[in-house]
Amino acid sequence: MTRKIKILALLLMVPMIFGSCKIKVPQMTKFGSLSVASTKNVDLDAEYVLIARNAGFDASQALAVNKKEVKAFQNATKKIRKRQTRKRVSNRTRKKIRANYYRLAGATIDQAINNVVEETAGGMFMENVELYYTGTGRKTMYIVSGDVYGKEGVSRNIRGFIVGTKALYKKRVGTVATLTDDQYCLWKDDRTGKFTEVLYDDLTKIGE
Repeated sequence: MTRKIKILALLLMVPMIFGSCKIKVPQMTKFGSLSVASTKNVDLDAEYVLIARNAGFDASQALAVNKKEVKAFQNATKKIRKRQTRKRVSNRTRKKIRANYYRLAGATIDQAINNVVEETAGGMFMENVELYYTGTGRKTMYIVSGDVYGKEGVSRNIRGFIVGTKALYKKRVGTVATLTDDQYCLWKDDRTGKFTEVLYDDLTKIGE
């Protein structure tokens, strides 16, 4: 009896083990763009500055996680390159990217825009917004990316880095895409579009 229980427990664990290896995000489809978008009451007479460039989540990040959807994502945006596949991104980085998707996706377009603006300290509105949806019917979710503008001096800053900071990593030029925590950030290679989780100490800000 004990042996049967052990075998049954092992069989139940197998799908859980293999299931945990599937680090993916839902396939994204671009369906539009907006010049300006906000869910806040914006004072048009106030002065705003660019706080975060290419904030939010776009198809290039999804491609870094989803190897099989390369062709679909290539049709969605010109920024995607064939060389960016799942094999070139570590599991830890892929998990961070997937977590970003689920944090920023919204049940409505307004919610998706608000999620990006709210996560950017001082953010008020977005420009150059790209709109995506995932799923169909009741399971449809929305995700956006774009440039966030807000009040100067209040953007989230960790060790002198903010989202959008240009920085060198291993002599390659890239951009800080996400401030993960007080030690790590997601850095995007400007040439290949590859995302890498790196220590702030390993980055050198360009222009300083």
